[in-house]
Amino acid sequence: MLKPTELAIADVMKHPSLGLISFQPTLTDMADTMVRVRDVKGRLFQVDLDECNCPNKSECDRYWREFPAEDPEMP
Repeated sequence: MLKPTELAIADVMKHPSLGLISFQPTLTDMADTMVRVRDVKGRLFQVDLDECNCPNKSECDRYWREFPAEDPEMP
């Protein structure tokens, strides 16, 4: 099981339905297993860490290759 206190900002995880996601913490995320994450398209979701696994190195590399370099909401 992944624990919020063991995650660093933008750690990549695997979710059964969302695929590869990264941890995007808020102040309350360290106290609960429900955390905010971002998929490779930049969309935010709330997921339960109990549903997530650790990806392998190639999956982490693929996530960051596919993640947009710029935030589309920023001018």
